[in-house]
Amino acid sequence: MSFTDIEFLVDYKIIEEKRLSLIRGKYFVQHARKYKAWNKFTHQEISLRKIESNFDNILNHWFDKSEELEFIVREFSKNLHGDLYLEDQLVDAIRNLEVYSRNFMNFKKSENLSDGEQKAREALLDFIKTSILQEFRKKFENKLKFKAKRPVLAERLKKLFDSIDESNKVKLFSKYSDRELLIKKLVETRNYHTHGDSKHKYPLMISDFNEMYETKLLLQEILRFYIYKELDMKYVYENS
Repeated sequence: MSFTDIEFLVDYKIIEEKRLSLIRGKYFVQHARKYKAWNKFTHQEISLRKIESNFDNILNHWFDKSEELEFIVREFSKNLHGDLYLEDQLVDAIRNLEVYSRNFMNFKKSENLSDGEQKAREALLDFIKTSILQEFRKKFENKLKFKAKRPVLAERLKKLFDSIDESNKVKLFSKYSDRELLIKKLVETRNYHTHGDSKHKYPLMISDFNEMYETKLLLQEILRFYIYKELDMKYVYENS
C-alpha cells in the first residue's frame, strides 16, 4: 500500500506546560517492499537516421490517426519509462492493448440466424405491421433488431494475439506455449486489480513478481508491434 498522507485521531495532554499529542493504539509502516532490479532499458532504440527515408509517411499516418493513437502512445511511453509499481505497469499494459483493440480492430458480427429463425422474425415483423397500432410498432420492431454483443477482454486479447504475423508471433510467444491460459491469467489479473475482490475468486491471476515483469514486457512489445503497424514503421523483434 502507498499513501500521500495519513490522518490520526488524537488526544491531547498537558505535560510541563506543553501540549502533547497522544495517538491511541498502534500503527505500522512498511518501510520497503521486496526489491529486485531489472534492466529498465530493454526497449528498441529509434533514431531519426533509421526512419528518415520513411519519416514523411510516418508523420502522415500519425496525423491521420492521432486522435486514436495519442492516448495509446502516451500511456505506452509512461508504462515503458515510468517508475510505477509492477502491478500497475502490468494492468496498464493490459488496458493499453484493450484501448488499441477498441480503436483499431473490427469486431462486427453478422446476425448468424438460421433459415427458420429468419422466417420467424419476418413473420413477426409482418404481424407487427398488420396487427399493431402504428404508434407502438417502432417499439416492437426494435425488439427484433439484432444487437451485436460488445467483445469482452478475452476476445480482444485473442484477436490481438492471433492477428500478429506468424514470424513475429513465434518470437514474441516463445515462452508462452499456451496462449489461452495466458489470456485467462491476464483477464483475472486485470479484474482483480480493477475490482479489488477476494483473491480466491481469481486463482489464475499473476502474482509472482518475475512472471509479472516478463508478462508486462510481452504486452509492451505486442503494443509496440501494433503502434509500428499503424505508423507504417518496420517492426523488428529484438529479444533483449
